[in-house]
Formats: sequence, structure tokens, C-alpha cells
Amino acid sequence: MKKTTLRRGLLALCLLALALSWHFQTYVKQQVGVLAYHAVNGEKDKYTMDPVLFEAQVKELADRGYHGITLAQAVAAWRGEAELPPYPVVFTFDDGYRDNLTVALPILQKYGFSATVYVATDLMGTRNYLTWDEVRELQRRGVEIGSHTAGHVALAKLTPEEIGQQLMRSKEAIRLQTGKPPVTLAYPFGSRSPEVEAQLGQTGYLAACTGKPGWNGAQMNPYQLRRVNLPAPKFGIWEFRVRILRSQLFGWVGL
Repeated sequence: MKKTTLRRGLLALCLLALALSWHFQTYVKQQVGVLAYHAVNGEKDKYTMDPVLFEAQVKELADRGYHGITLAQAVAAWRGEAELPPYPVVFTFDDGYRDNLTVALPILQKYGFSATVYVATDLMGTRNYLTWDEVRELQRRGVEIGSHTAGHVALAKLTPEEIGQQLMRSKEAIRLQTGKPPVTLAYPFGSRSPEVEAQLGQTGYLAACTGKPGWNGAQMNPYQLRRVNLPAPKFGIWEFRVRILRSQLFGWVGL
């Protein structure tokens, strides 16, 4: 009797594990992962990814069947204007470093991925940052150009008037330089507030990325999208895998 009960219990646990695994895989297949990078070069810095390690991460996702899109494409799908590929992922880069074009993009395109680059418009053309010619080159090669404000400032610490100025100055600079206004934004320092979100909607931004881990779907508040923060790893590809899995699990269970 005890053996029969034990077998039934083990069988029930196995069936539960299979069901949970199926639901998790279905969730990941349909939701959008947004990865957050900064610079990609050989310098030793917390927010600088080594090119060899970066390529290993890109290859890992390609080998696992992920498909690259821009965040604007994800937003269009959530608004019913397009369809998502299975296992969609967005590579995003904050600040607008020149190596996003010269180092990161060739690696991404080698494996069939694109990107969204968030530029702080006041920094364009200064040391180590993209020029506007280079920004336009990124756009020509299929990269979405998004806003990281004008002056790379913590928006929630500003007055309502200052928030509006940062959002509009950035939007107008990108529109004038590329011919296309940005529709998505990444919050510098993850700084946001209800006032910031309200002004984003008023100035024509459709979505914005926070610094909180998680995966994203149409049910999300579009101004509170989650990203996987990817600083320089201490434990190689295994750290990357853990960060991806943790974010997927956070999104799945609603944390």
C-alpha cells in the first residue's frame, strides 16, 4: 500500500513538473525579453562588455532559437499592428557609444539580430559617443534609435517643466537628425514616476524601459517595461544564463 501511494505521489509530481515546464516554455515563446547593455569594447569597466563575451551571449541566444526584433516592433505587435516571432528578444544599448556601431552591431548581424540604441542627444559627437552621421548609419542598418533623454538625467528628480523639456528636446533632436521621431525611451538610472509616465504619453512616446528584471507582454504597462541588466560578467556565459532564466521566471510568476 505504501509503495503504491509513493508511486502515485511521484507520478503526480512528474506530471506537475511537465505541466509547469510546458507553461513556462509557452510563456517564454510568446513574451519579449529586453536585454540592457552599454558599451562593448575591451576596456575594464562594470558597464562595458568584452566583445568576445558579448559574441558568446549573442550566439547562445541564436543557438537556442531566439529571434531579434527592435522594441518598436514589439510595441507594434502589442498594439495589434504586427506579429511577434517565436522567442523574441530585443538587444538594447544605453547612452549611445560609438562601439555600438563599430563593435556590437557587426556581431549582432552575424547572428541575425538587430538592436535598439538609446541615445542621450546632448552627448552625440562628444568623446566615445556616436556622431549623428553614425546614428543615421545605425538606422540605415535596421537599428531603432530611441531616447535616453537629452542630458542623461534622472527624470523623477526634475520638475514637471524640466521633464517635458528633456523629453521634447531629445525627441526633436532625433527627429531632425534621422527623419523619424523616437517612440520608445530608456529611463536613465531607471528613474521614473507617475508624472514622468504621464508626460511620456503626452509627448508621443509609446513605451519606456525600466531597470527591473523580467520578461514583457501585451498585458504590461508600456511605460514600465522590464529589462535584463547585463554588466560585465564575473562568471562568463553561466552568469548570462542565470540572469536570463531569473528574468524569465520573474516575469512568469509576476514578480
